[in-house]
Amino acid sequence: MSQIPTLLIPLQGGVGVYGVNDWLGSMSFLLCEEILFAKDYATVDKLKALITGASLQVERKFSSVRQVPNHLHLMLTSNHSSDRRYLILDVAEDRIGDKAWFGRIYRDLAEGGTAQFLNYLLNYPLGSWHPRELLKTAEAIEAQQESANSELQWLQACVDDDHIVGHSGMDKWTLGQRIEVEVLRKAYVRFCQDHKLHADNPIMFGKQLTKLFGKRVRKTVSGPGGELGPRPWAYSIPTGEDLARRISAELGVPVPDAEKRPTTCCLSPTSAL
Repeated sequence: MSQIPTLLIPLQGGVGVYGVNDWLGSMSFLLCEEILFAKDYATVDKLKALITGASLQVERKFSSVRQVPNHLHLMLTSNHSSDRRYLILDVAEDRIGDKAWFGRIYRDLAEGGTAQFLNYLLNYPLGSWHPRELLKTAEAIEAQQESANSELQWLQACVDDDHIVGHSGMDKWTLGQRIEVEVLRKAYVRFCQDHKLHADNPIMFGKQLTKLFGKRVRKTVSGPGGELGPRPWAYSIPTGEDLARRISAELGVPVPDAEKRPTTCCLSPTSAL
């Protein structure tokens, strides 16, 4: 049995994937080392096309560009979080430096182990399982949470601390009450600055909060001397447990265990509303 064509190559910024890449035309398995996302959406889109596309665009040096059937299967190794579309596995570290353990593996591969493993995979009974049904591992959920937009990351931090994270006032705004938009916006921007995240503009920020909490509201308060005027716009922020469910639903991941989340009891400035 012939071995599958394999190439071990560091893939950085799409180098080797586009341009002179006719070697990809007959490739079945590609191992990409030291993958780093780093918010490089252009390169991520190229990887998505390599994974799901029915055809590949290949180019031979001093020749024309052509389309060939895509038989490529990718395996990515990285020390960084990856995208939720991939099956993400966390490799144990207990065999680091164990030359004897790895030596047996390399000897087996040299003695036909690669072909044996391919034969095992080709003959393994899959039943009704389909390769598109990716397992949702704990590592995949963690990577999905870490790659969430800045609003969701900020709100998850609020759930973990049970108050609005980033608020610079003396008192803490606890969850489960109506909070002014301006207070939320300033806290969100400060959180992004502290964590080196891109803060969306007020319009995008408002759309994300409206999606999670419903439309913003404001009420008019009557006083002894008549109308005091409209109060500032505010959102009704749910409790930490409810907010955690909404964040998980937005990300499409299981709801985290409430008992494992840290909580902090603090006095909220309810008199401000």
